[in-house]
Parts: sequence; C-alpha cells; structure tokens
Amino acid sequence: KKKKLNDIYYSKDYEEAKKKIISFNYDKKFKEIKCNNFTLFIRQSNSNKYIIVSSGLHGNEFITGSAIQCKIMDEINKNEFTEKCPNIIIVHCINKYGCINSDRFNKSNVDLNRNCLKFSIIDEHDNKSYNKIKNIFNPRLKFFKWIKNIIKYGSNNIHNGLLKGQNTNARNIYGRGV
Repeated sequence: KKKKLNDIYYSKDYEEAKKKIISFNYDKKFKEIKCNNFTLFIRQSNSNKYIIVSSGLHGNEFITGSAIQCKIMDEINKNEFTEKCPNIIIVHCINKYGCINSDRFNKSNVDLNRNCLKFSIIDEHDNKSYNKIKNIFNPRLKFFKWIKNIIKYGSNNIHNGLLKGQNTNARNIYGRGV
C-alpha cells in the first residue's frame, strides 16, 4: 500500500516533526547543528548563494513549513547536488515554544515576526498608533466600550497599532520583547 504524501512529510506535533526531519537527513548530506530552541541543517557547496528555509516562526503554523523542509531534504538526498547549487540552510521550528504549544508567540509573549528592529533604533520607531489603542486590546473592556474605542481611533490606527508591533510592554499584544 502506497503512503500518502501527508503521511510521509507531515507531522501531527512538534516531537514527531523533530524526529521526522532528522530522519530525512538519512544520507547525512546536511550538517546538523542543534541550537537551544531550534535545529539548523546546512548543505554546503562552493556557491556564494544561499537558500534559507525556515519553519515555526509562528509556532501554530509550523506543520506545513516542516513538511516542506522534509520534502526538500528528501529530494536533495535522492538527486545529485552539484557544487554550483546554492548552499541550503534549513532552520527547523525557530519558535520551539510556539510549536509545542500551538502558539504564535514565543514563551516571552513576543511575535518573532514583529521583532525585527535593531535595538539602536527602537526609540525612533516607537509605534504611536499602538500607544493610542493599547487599552482596546490589553485590558478587558466591556463590549460596548471596546466598539466605542474602535470607532474613536479608526481602522488605520488599529491596523498600524497592531501590525507594526510595539515596544511599550513586552507582555501586551504584539510585544517586541524589549
């Protein structure tokens, strides 16, 4: 009986994904480097080009990314990899806490996708829209007060306030962990 693609590459949870990606390094064409919270698999060549494939930035979305990484490793193992091919770096499950707990945020409540500013320029990029709307999302407001604030501040402030992240309080929504 032939296995389905889902059975071969997809995992049901973090522990299975971790075992599965290690198993797809069966020809040891990738150097495995274990970091504190994630694992790197590196396939080096003489090229000055790189392909970086990451999974698990948002832990609740890692299953598909991990499956793609397994498929890439499987294909490289099955095919000839010339020295002209780019270097390949696979970063498996960057946000281990999020992957284990099916959470977008890491254990410090940081959305890693919003945590991308250089520390030297954070003050220049303080999210003023977030400062206007932070009370809408962080404390528990009664429904009608919540709606009133949304009308008061408008959709642009809400959009910018949330999606740009904030460095005011790491425990609040979209905190950058500063």
